[in-house]
Amino acid sequence: MSSSIEMSTVQVFEKADSVCFRVHVQPRAAKDETAGLHGDAIKVRLTSPALENRANRHLVDFFSHLLEIPKKNLTIISGQKSRQKTIAVKGIRAEVLQDRLTQHLV
Repeated sequence: MSSSIEMSTVQVFEKADSVCFRVHVQPRAAKDETAGLHGDAIKVRLTSPALENRANRHLVDFFSHLLEIPKKNLTIISGQKSRQKTIAVKGIRAEVLQDRLTQHLV
């Protein structure tokens, strides 16, 4: 059974042993940062290009540091070749993830 928690307009979903959220990635930006919302997704600007999976690896590194979670607990479960991605996080409760994401959206 999955549930959803509203965070502004960003949705955090619990699925089995993971908590998921959506991101919209802008590669080749001037600096790495969250940039508010893009629909129901968190807009993320990354300095790496969208070549040879570099932006995806950089996105996992970025959220690992931002959320203080080991990289091995983060997985891009959809959108590997798209700007719209869904990230699954293991080992964290939905409320904790929501709080950490909210801190970085302001």
